Amino acid sequence: MELRQSAVRAAPELVAPEDFTALKVVVDGDRDEALRRLGRAGVTGDGEHVWIPAELLRTLAGRAVDSDWEASLSGMIAYALSRGWYDERRGAVRAHLEYL
Repeated sequence: MELRQSAVRAAPELVAPEDFTALKVVVDGDRDEALRRLGRAGVTGDGEHVWIPAELLRTLAGRAVDSDWEASLSGMIAYALSRGWYDERRGAVRAHLEYL
């Protein structure tokens, strides 16, 4: 699963919402502007990693969300929790940032 944010696109886009084997955020264009736009969507971070609210993933997945998708997301969250990559207080998953 990949969350992609462009400096010129208002909202992030979820690429491959059915792939639960990896999670990353790809920033395209002006880094600061793209990170500001991610922040407006609820994504927080430090420039190397970000925290993505699980609810944002659900929203961006749109029509892909069904009971099987939810079960896969729950599995991904359980794995992330076991590795320290899920913040239960925020309901957010940690992801690596990549810059184009």
